[in-house]
Formats: sequence, C-alpha cells, structure tokens
Amino acid sequence: MTFSADEFVAIMYVAKAMAMADDKVEKAELSVIVNELRRFGIDDPGMADKVFKMADEIDSATALSLISKMDDDQKTYVAAYLGSLMCIDQDINETEMALWRMVCTMCNLPTMTARQALEIMASL
Repeated sequence: MTFSADEFVAIMYVAKAMAMADDKVEKAELSVIVNELRRFGIDDPGMADKVFKMADEIDSATALSLISKMDDDQKTYVAAYLGSLMCIDQDINETEMALWRMVCTMCNLPTMTARQALEIMASL
C-alpha cells in the first residue's frame, strides 16, 4: 500500500492527535508511530522530523479531507492504525475512543473493534 506525501502527513496528524488524546504520550505510542514511519521507508531521523513538522502545520480540515478521499484499503489501514495506537498502552480512555470514532465517522472509515484493529495491523 502506498500513500502520497500529503496523505502520509494527514495520517501522522491524526496519529499524533491519538497519541496526545489522553494528555500523555507513552513510549509505546511513540514506538508505534516510529515503526509505521519505518514501514513506509522513513528511517532517517531528519526525514521523520520533517514529517512531524508538516503534520504540525497541516490543519485538521485538510488532514481529514485527505483521509476521507482515500481508497477502501487505505481507509482500513488508517482506522486500524488509529485503533492500534489507542490500544497500545493498554489503557483505552473515553477521549481516545471518542477521537477514533469521530475520525472514522468524519472520514467514512470502516468500523471495527479494537481487537480487529490490532489483528489488521499485526497482519501487515
């Protein structure tokens, strides 16, 4: 699966929002984000910093619009990725769940359980 640079930045925008949703960014959450960067060939710290800077600069409407225009496979990935980020610290709080539901609803992402999200990410 591939994403355009803009789509990838949009994904990182919502990933960062998910990591910060409970007001604490855990090491495990950072690890998942870094691993996804590596999955897509971004293993240079300078390039990762550039992606994070771009994610900080994109506005939420643009990020959500880009995600909503993705194809079904890409949308499944985004939903699963956010779900796995929500679960990784083994403490799903209401704010994280609400953010996941909101992004999935606004972007027309497939609905899934947290377990399904983890299974999808493990199968990639």
